[in-house]
Amino acid sequence: MTLGGLWRHALEFREMRLLCFVLAASVGVLAWWRPEGSAWLVAAAYAALGWLLAEYVFHRFVLHLPQPTQPYLRKLHGRLHHKHHLNPDDKPWLLFVPLFSSLQLLVIAFGTGWAIGGAVSATGALLGLSAMLCHYELTHLAAHVPYQPRTAWGRMLKRAHRWHHFKNERYWFGVTHPFMDLLFRTWPEQASVQKSRTARTLGVETDAS
Repeated sequence: MTLGGLWRHALEFREMRLLCFVLAASVGVLAWWRPEGSAWLVAAAYAALGWLLAEYVFHRFVLHLPQPTQPYLRKLHGRLHHKHHLNPDDKPWLLFVPLFSSLQLLVIAFGTGWAIGGAVSATGALLGLSAMLCHYELTHLAAHVPYQPRTAWGRMLKRAHRWHHFKNERYWFGVTHPFMDLLFRTWPEQASVQKSRTARTLGVETDAS
């Protein structure tokens, strides 16, 4: 698969199309306004950095929580992550952040930017977050399809994500970067990690899937 093929595959999913639309719209609005100063750029940078942190925290401490007991939460847990671990490469629609979650994140970014600096900062925050979410979705998809990243960095991220799925689910939580894993010591040498029996099931009963 080529890079163009990867993009075409990603754009088959409405989640990716939404993010690309928000990104393009944000760029277009800012180009039309031509705001003075760097408020929009600062907001975009903060939103992007916020995602770098949230990506790790949400993956490790929310998606890998023990199986809920309530039926609704069990179903949600399955949609968000359990089904993805059961079939990491077989169900590409499970790779993407659910549409309702992406919309919530974008609304939060817009509202936070507006509260801090008005419409310009809100648009900058949308730009920063939508750009990072596009990057996340494309990087995650690349890890699960027959695409070989062109850079050593990309190949390293793909290998680590494959280890998370097929060797031990307690490590390598970062999808687009290893920085939080390095900080919290969840990015060990692959050879030093024992294979987990629950990497595919997450210890969840099959009826939750």
